[in-house]
Amino acid sequence: MQMTISNSGIDIYLITDVSCILLLLHVLQKLKISVGSEDEIKFFRKMILSFFVYVLMDALMVFFMESLAVFPPAACCVISALDEISLAAVGLYWFLFGTTRLGYACSDSVRFRMLAAIPFAAVVVFSVTSPFTGLLFRISPEGVYSRGPLFAVQAGITFLYNLSVPVLAVIRSARTKSPSERDKAISLIKFVVAPLCSGIIQWINPNTPILCLGLVLGIYYVFIDILDMQIFNDALTGLNNRRRAERYLTECIDMVSAEKHLYVSMIDVDHFKCINDRYGHAEGDRALKLMADALKVTADRYHDFSARMGGDEFLFSVLRQPGMDADDVTQTLRQELDRLTAAAGVPYRIGFSIGCAECSSASDSLAALTKEADSRQYVMKRHHHEETGS
Repeated sequence: MQMTISNSGIDIYLITDVSCILLLLHVLQKLKISVGSEDEIKFFRKMILSFFVYVLMDALMVFFMESLAVFPPAACCVISALDEISLAAVGLYWFLFGTTRLGYACSDSVRFRMLAAIPFAAVVVFSVTSPFTGLLFRISPEGVYSRGPLFAVQAGITFLYNLSVPVLAVIRSARTKSPSERDKAISLIKFVVAPLCSGIIQWINPNTPILCLGLVLGIYYVFIDILDMQIFNDALTGLNNRRRAERYLTECIDMVSAEKHLYVSMIDVDHFKCINDRYGHAEGDRALKLMADALKVTADRYHDFSARMGGDEFLFSVLRQPGMDADDVTQTLRQELDRLTAAAGVPYRIGFSIGCAECSSASDSLAALTKEADSRQYVMKRHHHEETGS
């Protein structure tokens, strides 16, 4: 099927493509600020760079969708192949970004990423061979583009990459009790609306250069959501941050009564510097995320609150009846952490020191409460260091 675009359509295509590039340049600039884990930022940046290539190729392609072609056939073949490959790359990196941001344990494994790249590799093969087979596209001797019989396959692969993340986000949103995790999931669910609608419109009417705009709006919307969430969320682990913890605990102290006490635990990862020094900072980040994941599971089980206070220091709080055994929380957290580290196959054991303080009166201060929990945590940490001789 040969595609034709009117002269006014070409102008609109070019204006839209330039606008998309300018908008995403702003996003790339802001990515210098830490807005997520190392892998999240890496995949998000690669997705945007792939999109830049797609937009550039898309702008060039409008000049040989007409009966009077501008470029020689060989150049048209290269541009068309890069257009198909870069669009599939956008889908692949979006999928890897989404699964990493949602915190799926398998997203860190090389095997998972290789499996995820198989559909992309198929698009690469079809694109590179299409100048000879005509499977994804055909370029006439005059240098005019037309879609090949397997064009729908490439479009379907990109569609599945884009759609799978919102589906996984719906599952994650339904299973988690953490407000911050649910906010992440909802943000990724919203992404698909603009690209899906724009893709359908452009498939039906190639004179409407709306796919690029739909994709960039989806990317920009997710990025703005990420920035908004950083106000109260820790970028690396996805847990609540110190600011949200202080607000939340202040509200909880006001709710304390004779029937309901607040228990605050300060947690510190043991020998974290050794992990960084021996295995590198990327592995150190991974250890912090495993600790955070264990806290999320524990918080879901007890229907309460967890946060990263900074560095390798975390907080867990429970609003319960007086007499709660803090050792139950510690044991649950330790079991979940051991389970997650074993599943991740990390070459070290993550230990932690914990100290718990009980708030029994609404007149207690947050500073005094956290100081007491910190003091008890340091006692345990000193004991752990004495045991290991480090």
